[in-house]
Amino acid sequence: IGYLKEKCLTWMQEQYVRAVIGIKILNPRQNIQEPGTGYFYRIMTAKLYRQGMAVQRWDFGNVKKHSRDPVNDPAGCNAPNLPAFQITIPISEVFWDPSFPITPAYVPIIPASVIGTNFIIDLYRIQRVALKAS
Repeated sequence: IGYLKEKCLTWMQEQYVRAVIGIKILNPRQNIQEPGTGYFYRIMTAKLYRQGMAVQRWDFGNVKKHSRDPVNDPAGCNAPNLPAFQITIPISEVFWDPSFPITPAYVPIIPASVIGTNFIIDLYRIQRVALKAS
């Protein structure tokens, strides 16, 4: 994990990078499975690094990061569209592409086909894709 954190922090040193997402998906726990789906339990964590802001963290696996009993200590990321398990990135951060040096009046140009003000990444959907893939 130290290497992933180091890579994310290195990218944040670039003037043109406004946000970096790091996602870690651990190997499945082989001895216990989700009731109903049969998916093995997996720890999954995400971090969002943004310029000038504190790092945001999520524990979004189908088992809590430090839980020894996933059945009686259920994970919070258990349905889609839960605000606590969504990563929100302003669209203007994604299309940040200034010339250098950056002028104070710079405004990102957002393509007309992009609608809205934020990209929202639902971590539950990432969790389900990762569980199906293993």
